[in-house]
Amino acid sequence: MQNPFYTLPDIKFHPTDHQLIHYYLHNKIFGLPFSCHTIIDNDLYDTQKPWDIWEFYKRQSKDDEDLYFSTALKKMSSKRKRICRRVSLGSWQGEDAAKEVQTDDTVIGFKKIYRYEKKGFEHDGEGIMHEYALLCHEEYVLCRIRKND
Repeated sequence: MQNPFYTLPDIKFHPTDHQLIHYYLHNKIFGLPFSCHTIIDNDLYDTQKPWDIWEFYKRQSKDDEDLYFSTALKKMSSKRKRICRRVSLGSWQGEDAAKEVQTDDTVIGFKKIYRYEKKGFEHDGEGIMHEYALLCHEEYVLCRIRKND
């Protein structure tokens, strides 16, 4: 089995917002091929603690800045549109309104920034997540997670 974090020497994965939505997320949603072992399928809105995800994948990765995940969103209930971003002991709280990501003059998706929150907890504010959503496809997103030191 090939290591999903195999990279060539001195080559780092630093895609633009446009590339993350237009190429990686679009191809993932529509089942089209793309060559990237750096984006991992993982349920980020589940019981895993963000710092445990970070430590597990950072041991396998040589890049020490960001981790990239594709994950399904979970609605708070089947009758509502609101998304549940609770995880283990806290939740991902929105920092700002979603920003449009465009190609030429056409909106292709949105980027929103979240911060891990659990008041009074040692890991409060420790994680920053950029969530990328493709326009008109709100079930699946791509996330870039960075440790907030």
